[in-house]
Amino acid sequence: MEKKQSGFTLVELVTTVTIVGVLAAIAIPRFANLGADARAGVIKNTASAMKQANDTIFSKAASANITGLSSGNSLAIVQIPDGKGGFVSINTHYGYAANATQLYNAMVQNPDLVVGNDSAVVALTDTELFKYNSGLTAGQAVAPDSAIQHTKAQFPTKCEVGYTKAANSNTAPILITVVTDCS
Repeated sequence: MEKKQSGFTLVELVTTVTIVGVLAAIAIPRFANLGADARAGVIKNTASAMKQANDTIFSKAASANITGLSSGNSLAIVQIPDGKGGFVSINTHYGYAANATQLYNAMVQNPDLVVGNDSAVVALTDTELFKYNSGLTAGQAVAPDSAIQHTKAQFPTKCEVGYTKAANSNTAPILITVVTDCS
């Protein structure tokens, strides 16, 4: 009686190992980049929170009739609930937050975010432009007053929301998210 041997041939083993290798080469970099995607999502959500906070600030400033005052005026301050039962004083500039620090103080503060200063932000291909100011176009350079950056990004200036205060009482501030490298 002859026993029939069963098993895998060398060709089958090599083919299986090759397929697993190709799948790993495709999948591993994608999973390794999930942290960067998560940080980019935080920045995009922060931009939305900044817009909502600024809308609240503007509403308070409009009800106090101080939308025509610049940040140099000591009366250009509104009180915003801090979410803890108290209030926080926000300096305004033509009814909106005077800078990103004021917006950060008005929002629920996230320890992964920090307010930084940039000299300029340029809208790039993967930069989302919030048309808070309808006169702003893609590719336009903007010099923000300050920015909210993700502290866990390798290059925080490439993972931020830039904030340029209102130029006058007829224009709104500019928010630009930059998520070019949130790794």
